[in-house]
Amino acid sequence: MAAYCAEESESSENSDFESDNSDDLPLSRYCLEIDEDNIPLARHPCRRNSDNETDMDGIGEIVSDESNDDEAFDSISSSDAESSADSDSDHGQIADPNNFAWSSNLVSHGDLNFDQATVGPTDPQLLSPIQLFCNFFTDYILQDIVTQTNLYADQCREDGNNKVAWDKITLPELKSWLGLLLAMGIVEKKGRTAEYWTKHWLLQTPGFATTMSSRRFLTILRYIHFVDNRDPTIDKNYKLWKIQPLITYLTRRFQRVYRPRCQIAIDETMIKFKGRLKIKQYIQNKPTKWGIKLFTLAESKTGYVLNVIPYAGKRADTDVSKTTQTVMDVLEPYLRRGHHLFMDNYYTSVELMKRLEQEGTLSCGTVRSNRKGLPAEKMKKTAPAVKKLKRGESITLMQGRMAAVTWKDSRVVNLLTNLPGPQVLGDTEVQRREKTKDGVREFAIKKPVAINTYNTYMGGVDLSDQRVSTYRRHMKSLTWYLQIFYHFLRLSVVQAFIIYKELNPGNKIDQKNFTTEVIDGLVAGRSFIKKKGRPFSSVANKENIRFQENYSHAPQKLETGGQSCVKCIQTE
Repeated sequence: MAAYCAEESESSENSDFESDNSDDLPLSRYCLEIDEDNIPLARHPCRRNSDNETDMDGIGEIVSDESNDDEAFDSISSSDAESSADSDSDHGQIADPNNFAWSSNLVSHGDLNFDQATVGPTDPQLLSPIQLFCNFFTDYILQDIVTQTNLYADQCREDGNNKVAWDKITLPELKSWLGLLLAMGIVEKKGRTAEYWTKHWLLQTPGFATTMSSRRFLTILRYIHFVDNRDPTIDKNYKLWKIQPLITYLTRRFQRVYRPRCQIAIDETMIKFKGRLKIKQYIQNKPTKWGIKLFTLAESKTGYVLNVIPYAGKRADTDVSKTTQTVMDVLEPYLRRGHHLFMDNYYTSVELMKRLEQEGTLSCGTVRSNRKGLPAEKMKKTAPAVKKLKRGESITLMQGRMAAVTWKDSRVVNLLTNLPGPQVLGDTEVQRREKTKDGVREFAIKKPVAINTYNTYMGGVDLSDQRVSTYRRHMKSLTWYLQIFYHFLRLSVVQAFIIYKELNPGNKIDQKNFTTEVIDGLVAGRSFIKKKGRPFSSVANKENIRFQENYSHAPQKLETGGQSCVKCIQTE
């Protein structure tokens, strides 16, 4: 098993773990030494073409989702409800039921072998919050950020565009700077960043002022960098080249220190950003509607993030649908292990489900009724068989081990799955309420087990996003790659928190206190405040200084007030 914190820097104060040589490559070279055909982390993800998302080149047209029902059902979001569009741009064709033999004869199928007998953290010896955080932001990666930041500052000053005073940043100073950045999420203040250094008796936070001056903090923020802009070997046609090496490094660390359980989920994560950016996206049903989109794979139970691929524009390097290729890329490190994948109706299709089954992975997800290969006469909400359904009734058809489920609740829900029989077949009861003239009436309806399974395991990515946003201060910036950096910094703390809870199930520490301990470990009581004025050097035996040849000049108080030079007075 790979160790966590590198030994390249002797000034490490937080851990003493050995480094894995496979990960210890400079950030400026890291992405260049990756075989993009074999490692999906470096591949360009696909573009989402749906009714509620627009690819932004500056400002694009927003197409709203026509299906907007206020009634919800058991945590299935409105984005998972059946789309009213007549065609899907990623899959291209409307369902043709004659191409597939769907039958009402239901057969229970077995499960695949899940090849990881032990799940959870790979090293149970790391118990300190700061040590767990150092699993991801190792001393090696921090030292490389130090190098790139100093290099970028020198390049800017050579061009003559920046006249801000600059002293080279060091590794301890970068750690303290990261600690203050995280602390801004704990002690949130409205307004400018300089408010954290205010001296107002009511608003002051002395921890910031005693660690670093506001000018120094903002200067580091101005020059923080992750690659060499002048490196001729970097492919600058790739839109994320300024931050992709850091994403790749951290994602590999996420995968190395944790083994997920059987159930995993894929979904989109949005990083808030409203500046001008060609890869900026709009997703109507997300809490953060505008920003940078990440395709995220996470463990369903804990929300631990396993893989991240950022959206980087259109792609034309695949012979399958774009959504299918995206799922295969994100899931690549965990194929052929017997996992159960859960996804929403943006990804789910017959093509993807069969391809995943060939790769030793079963799946489950809500599906749009116009996907190619589905029995439209039993799934479209306009079909006579579906219109006849009463609330709580369902239709289930099978093709091979694949089951297509149509259930009527407050609206029609379509699900496609090839999970084992006990997680698919059968019904359970759920309670519903409705308003009547006499008040609120409670009643029970039937609900397919398959939909209950989906609701249980789909929320892994949403859980991670919620934790990341809880103590993250959104700093407005036109520098898009800094927003990605802030996200991964907070995500690394959340990842460490999940591992800590797995190692210490009886410890009731919450995320706020855990983050505070990480901040304490990063700052470590250091102070980088420079004293104002000229440096003072004491001179012994001032009365006889004129007779000491070692001192040529020294200040002396005058009777008339002020000071003068002793040596100069003697020579006058």
